[in-house]
Amino acid sequence: MKKIIRLAAAALAFGLSFSVASAATFNGEFWDADVNLGNLGSADAIIAAGPATATFQSTGINYTSSTGGSVSSGSTLNTFLGADAASLSGSGTSTLTRSVFRFTGLLNLAAGPQQFSVGSDDGFRLTIGGVEIATAGNRGFATTSATRDLGAGLSAFELIFYENGGSTGVNFSINGALAAPAAIPLPASLPLMLLGLGALGAAMRRRKTAA
Repeated sequence: MKKIIRLAAAALAFGLSFSVASAATFNGEFWDADVNLGNLGSADAIIAAGPATATFQSTGINYTSSTGGSVSSGSTLNTFLGADAASLSGSGTSTLTRSVFRFTGLLNLAAGPQQFSVGSDDGFRLTIGGVEIATAGNRGFATTSATRDLGAGLSAFELIFYENGGSTGVNFSINGALAAPAAIPLPASLPLMLLGLGALGAAMRRRKTAA
């Protein structure tokens, strides 16, 4: 009996002592607004008004034309997202005219000043670690950059982007390279941990029965 308990405890300790990471993606949300979006305030109001029309996982925020500029806002969400559309939950047939996106996740920042750049048509707001980095209003496709030293390590970010009709597109880069999602640490060896807990439970039940 003691041997079983020791083995179970060892398995549990082993499982707790290691970690793996989840698939590295950003979380994406899409609202089919169907109202005039004149500024970021109107985009915020759409987000606050109700749940997203669709959600998806973004492997990288680079939803632009092959030349890095705008695409037609008459495109469907499925077309706009490309390969990332495979992760869609909700309708992907909505067009992008008058729509709002919110991207969230983790960035693994290097030490020292970093240049954060967002290309957009129309407006956006980028916040990292609770710090507002840059914003833009209605415009044709253009890139806004800002340099900040936010410290090294994992930092949460939010990018809100809206389209008010015509052409559209958005991308997000750090130091000239597409911003990469940081993996989120998760408990490792979960099956082994469950095995250890199960063995401990069985051992305790047997001990009570023997008593």
